[in-house]
Amino acid sequence: MRSFAFISHAHTDHARRHKEALLTPQTLALIPEARRPRGWRMLGFGEPMRRGDGRVTLYPAGHMLGSAQLHFEHDGTSVLYTGDIKLRQPGGVPPTFVPKADILILESTYGRPHFRFGDPDSTVEAIARWCRLALDSRVTPVLLCHALGKTEEMMLALAPYG
Repeated sequence: MRSFAFISHAHTDHARRHKEALLTPQTLALIPEARRPRGWRMLGFGEPMRRGDGRVTLYPAGHMLGSAQLHFEHDGTSVLYTGDIKLRQPGGVPPTFVPKADILILESTYGRPHFRFGDPDSTVEAIARWCRLALDSRVTPVLLCHALGKTEEMMLALAPYG
């Protein structure tokens, strides 16, 4: 059985030019040609794939378009791997589903105790107020975001404010 990498999403810190990779169709479409794996197997969300005596299923991770959690089951034991994940979704979208697993492997970029983030709704409200103040002063507000994913999320969050 050939081994392969799992690419959880298209951000550069997760998508490398692997020899073989498993990923979602959306993730493959978002990875620039120069970083695409040389060989790939696309798998849609909720579509189980046999892998030896086990089974792999991908679930949305809510981090960005195409981001996935990998759920692997074998001999009555299950493992869930997620790269970046976002449980709370903007715009009234239901929260991200996390399948039950015996073992969880979770990326924790901000898992250390010294990372503390404010309430997301309050943060968006403060950004909207700042933008309104700038516009009322005839100044164009500029918000810097990651090139992929965060910009769309910010636009969606600010849409209700005009």
